[in-house]
Amino acid sequence: MREVSRDALQLMAVHKRFGPKTVLKHLDLRVGAGEIVAILGPSGGGKTTLLRLVAGLLLPDGGQIIIGGQDATRLPPERRRLGYVFQDYALWPHLSARQHLELVMQGQAAGGAGTVAEVNALLSSVGLLEQAQNRPGQLSGGQRQRVALARALAVRPELVLLDEPYSALDPVLRETLRGDVAALLRAEGRAALHVTHDPDEALSVADRLVVLSGGELVDEGVPERIYQHPRNLASARALGRLNEFQLTSEHGRVSLGELHWPSPVKQSGLTLAFRWEETRPVQGEEPGFTVRLETLFSSRGQRMGRYRLESGEPLLAPLFGALQPGDSTKLTINRPLLF
Repeated sequence: MREVSRDALQLMAVHKRFGPKTVLKHLDLRVGAGEIVAILGPSGGGKTTLLRLVAGLLLPDGGQIIIGGQDATRLPPERRRLGYVFQDYALWPHLSARQHLELVMQGQAAGGAGTVAEVNALLSSVGLLEQAQNRPGQLSGGQRQRVALARALAVRPELVLLDEPYSALDPVLRETLRGDVAALLRAEGRAALHVTHDPDEALSVADRLVVLSGGELVDEGVPERIYQHPRNLASARALGRLNEFQLTSEHGRVSLGELHWPSPVKQSGLTLAFRWEETRPVQGEEPGFTVRLETLFSSRGQRMGRYRLESGEPLLAPLFGALQPGDSTKLTINRPLLF
């Protein structure tokens, strides 16, 4: 019988308070072997606290933390077999890239030659073998982050923790590096817990997303499901900007212009939410809602418009056809979200 791989991380009913404020509420979470899990959510939602608890920099007020099958709830950080990639790199300015790895690998290899071979392999895997003797001040931001990743992998971790690792980099380098890092983690078979505020980053690197809000896990699943079918408004907001409208229930339904949706009997209304790319012009006699274009702008090469409904509420959508500010048109929604 094939042996089932153990989880890299399990959190069971983990609870954390700071004074009277509860920042994590009986959280259950798992990261499978070799799985990359991204944590998303608003500021103050508990993401950083979660990472610090797993790292051993904080102790929980309740619950259990299992790392690689071992109870690590009260273990000090150095005994948890974790790799940590910090937002600010946390490199020593007087050490070369090679020396950073040699320092954390001391005592792990049988002899010096083995350590040299492992260091060379790691430096090569992150594309820094030719810069091995360079100190952090002689490396670019992207190269420094690669040293930080190699150092995290050098301890042969059960789990790699990534704390907003690309936020200090320019957008082009950020996109390139996050793809390279995800590919390397998968090639190494390393599990990772990746905290980020960037929905694009989470969607592009994660096998599974976890959304935290108010210290609670409000959604989890594969990125495509959470983006297209979030379980609640907090989850939808975590994946990017939304158009949101509060609709009042009348005769068992809510409406936006000529568009109607059933409303639960016991609710006085619903929140209608949809992303800008889900809007399109109506075709023929298709029902829709009327908007007036106010201003134009561009976003990542996409011509966009700021519109206003007849009720006066603002809406963000693509620029359709040859519309000019002041023009009106009728739109519909491909994938409305109702909460």
